[in-house]
Amino acid sequence: MRWLYRNWAYATAAVLPGAFAMLLLLWPAGGRAGVAWLAWAHPAVYFMHQVEEHAWPGGFKRFVNERVFGITDRDLPLDDRAVFWINVPLTWGFFPLSALWLEAAPVCAASCFAISLTNGILHTAALFRFGGWNPGLVTGFSLLIPVGWIGYARMHAGLSGAEALAAWAIAIGVHAAIVVYALLALRRARASDEREAHRTGSAP
Repeated sequence: MRWLYRNWAYATAAVLPGAFAMLLLLWPAGGRAGVAWLAWAHPAVYFMHQVEEHAWPGGFKRFVNERVFGITDRDLPLDDRAVFWINVPLTWGFFPLSALWLEAAPVCAASCFAISLTNGILHTAALFRFGGWNPGLVTGFSLLIPVGWIGYARMHAGLSGAEALAAWAIAIGVHAAIVVYALLALRRARASDEREAHRTGSAP
C-alpha cells in the first residue's frame, strides 16, 4: 500500500486521456442527457485537479503542512496515507456512483458538484490568504468552479428544498471532516510528543 499511497496521483494522470476520449464519444445532444454527461465528466475534471495538487507540479501535502499548519519537520497533519484516503474514495468511488444514481438519487450528484464548487472557491481564497499560488489553484479556478457551478445550477431546478440543503450539507461536511481530521492528527502528534518528552526526561 505504501507505493499506492505515494503514486496514486500518477496513476490518475495515466487514465485521463482515456477518460476524456470516452467523454467525447458520449457527447450528449443536450437536455437531461447534458446533466448526465456533466455528472460523468465530473470525475475526469476532478482527476485533473488532483494531478495538479499531487503530481504535476504537486506539493499540496507540503503546502498544507507548512503554510497552513506551520509544520516543517514532519508530514503532519497530512501524510501520504491521509492524502490517499481523502481523495481516492471520493473521486474514484462516490463521484462515479453519483453519476450512476443520477435519476434515483440526484442529491448525490448535486453534492458532488457542490464539493467541486466549494473546493475551487477555497483554493481561490487561499490565493489571497497566503499571497500566491497554491497546488490546485489553476484547475480549481478554471475547472472546478465553472463545472461545479454549471452542474449544480442545471440540477437545482429539479431538487426539492430538502435535497438542495442535503447536497450542500454533504459538500460542506466533506471539507469540514478534512479539517477536523487534520486538527485531530495534530493533537494526537503533540500528545505523543509530550508523552515521549516525559518518558525521556526532556520535558521542562
